[in-house]
Formats: sequence, structure tokens, C-alpha cells
Amino acid sequence: MTFQFESQASSTTEADLNRLREVLGKDLPTLYDELLKFSHGGEWLLPVEPFTFSMFRVEQVIGNPTGTDFAECYPGLLPIGGDGMGVYRHWSGKR
Repeated sequence: MTFQFESQASSTTEADLNRLREVLGKDLPTLYDELLKFSHGGEWLLPVEPFTFSMFRVEQVIGNPTGTDFAECYPGLLPIGGDGMGVYRHWSGKR
């Protein structure tokens, strides 16, 4: 898969990926894992609403369920990015 970013951080380290897996207690979805190996956060335009997606860095993904009340309010969801205006995009771990 090819990813096109408007802005892009360097790839995520294996240590960061392992820390995220440890916090989650499970493996990451394959595409999300590949995306993190490609970029440690980034932003790109979308052809549909919300028209922009900002991918969170691993520290922020880990911090959302562990350092806030997000996990209590939204059990089972893991925010991995947003639209830059406070609307989260998430992964539920469910298919």
C-alpha cells in the first residue's frame, strides 16, 4: 500500500511499536502496523469529509487511554488520529 502525506514524521521504532502492543495487550491491525512503520504520525488530505486526517504519534495513542478518561468514556476504542478539530478517528479492534 502507498501512503501520501502532506507532512510526515519519520518511521516508528520497533521499541515504540512493542510499547503500544504491550499497552493494548494485543497485536496491531496489519495496515496500522505498516502505516506506523512508514510514519510516526502525519497528516494528509482526504477526498471526503472530514477532508483532513492527522495520525497521532505513538506517545499520544498510548496517552489517550492511559492518561485521560477516554478509556472510561469509550471502552474498547483506541483513538489513532483525528481531523485536527477535536474529532477522533479510532480503531476498535473488532472486525
